[in-house]
Parts: sequence; C-alpha cells; structure tokens
Amino acid sequence: MLGRPLPPSRVRVRARVRIRVRLAVLLAASAVSAVLWAAGAGCDETAAPPDEPSIAAVVPAAAAPGAAVELRGAGFGTDPAVTRVLFGGVEAAIDADLYSDGYVTVAVPALDPGTVALVIEVDGVVSNGVFFTVQP
Repeated sequence: MLGRPLPPSRVRVRARVRIRVRLAVLLAASAVSAVLWAAGAGCDETAAPPDEPSIAAVVPAAAAPGAAVELRGAGFGTDPAVTRVLFGGVEAAIDADLYSDGYVTVAVPALDPGTVALVIEVDGVVSNGVFFTVQP
C-alpha cells in the first residue's frame, strides 16, 4: 500500500472535507469573538468597539488605596465631569488636571486587598473591564 497513489476522485473528496471543516471552525470562532465583544463590560479584557471608551493598560497594575493610577486607552473624551472610574464598583477620584481622551489619572479608592474589575464609564457608556490588584 505504501507508495501507491490515491485515485484523483478520493483526493478531491478529502480536500472538500478539509475546506468545509476549516470554514466551520472559522465561522464558530467568529461567533465566539462576537459574543465576547458583546460582553465587553465584563472582565474578559476584550476590546471595545471604536468610539467607545477602551482601556488598553493600567499603570501600575497593582497599588494600595490612595495611590495614583493611570488608565491608558482611547475614547475617554475631554470632560471629566461625565466620567466615572470604578474599581470593583467603587468610584475613584479623577484628577481633572491629568485627564485626556487617551489617559486618565485616578486615586485608588479605599478597598480591601484583592483583585477587582476596573472600568471607565464615559457619558453612560462603559468600557471593557480589566483586572486590578488592590494592595494592602
């Protein structure tokens, strides 16, 4: 059996099966991506759609209450009056002097040590969630 070529009709059938399976896998992956994108307010760290607030990084990723933390991303707008930054649902104080469409500096609110979800809400629109560690 080794060295004996397959008839052309069998090769084509196998190629068609592979294409269909790969296409099905790609479609399934696209559907999963769409579901994850729709759940962007959670902590799955998915990207937000354009023109909505999106957190790309938090520097530092861990800090004690009262420490300054910078959120970097896009879509934060230019008016801190319509913005809220929430650490595990607790609102943080925004430094209006260190605020722009691409970064926001806040003070970590008084929270117990642990990992919390961090989001920014701009004019009622909530960003993707990222994890933040509150240190003692």
